[in-house]
Amino acid sequence: MLLSKLFLLAAILAAPILEHPDVKAVAGEQAPRWKMSLLGPQGECPEYSNDFAVFLGCEQAQDAQSAVWTWSISIDRSCDWRVRVDVSLEDGQPRWGLSAVLPKGWVVTSTCFPIVCVPRPEDSKAIIPMGYGAEFSIPVGGRLESRYPSVTGGMEFVMTHSPKGCLYFAALDREGSGKYFWIDGAESTLTFTQSVPSSFAWTREGHFELPWKATFAYSPKSWDQTLLEWYRPFALSCRWGATPLTDRQIVEWVKNADVWIRPKNI
Repeated sequence: MLLSKLFLLAAILAAPILEHPDVKAVAGEQAPRWKMSLLGPQGECPEYSNDFAVFLGCEQAQDAQSAVWTWSISIDRSCDWRVRVDVSLEDGQPRWGLSAVLPKGWVVTSTCFPIVCVPRPEDSKAIIPMGYGAEFSIPVGGRLESRYPSVTGGMEFVMTHSPKGCLYFAALDREGSGKYFWIDGAESTLTFTQSVPSSFAWTREGHFELPWKATFAYSPKSWDQTLLEWYRPFALSCRWGATPLTDRQIVEWVKNADVWIRPKNI
């Protein structure tokens, strides 16, 4: 019933941000899920998540097109430090961001965000950008993983498709930073996660910000139509997609090769 309501409401793109169906799919009746690992000046390495933070509330902007969730975390015996999740609507899709305010000398070493648990669509299968692309059954009690950039993740998304439509989870990272995408399967739910090893440079003067947004959205269209509509414009806006092959300086023997082979571990 919940899933059918999600499909029905997903067409209402002008809804206030907190009532938008794809935002509710991430947040539901609770705050969005996140996980964050830190490194302190004396080698401390605590891990924080929703379960180890005090939720301070959610504030929606006056135009109802963006919102911010805030938590307090306890570091160096102080509860003055904050983790923030923001969401805004762009082209009908929610854009999820993560940031934090930390004590001097502390940095974020890794994040899992957003952690999205939704009802499992009946007869759904995963589409992973592995090699030339692959379709997988989603195991109950198992995990599908895509590492970007690598042969197991040539693009920055994972998705599922079923007769009722697609669930699309992507990173809008135009710098191509390393990351992992996970889909965890359970009997009645699927959990999507973006796991990111964080650069120390992303924490500056006590402020951390994940330098790209993630999106999680439902589309009633087929998986290939969804990618053409949502992922292709993003890819063409990146440095590696903005210049067509015909305009690139590529040596002739590479263009004329019938197949490229890379031996393992080389």
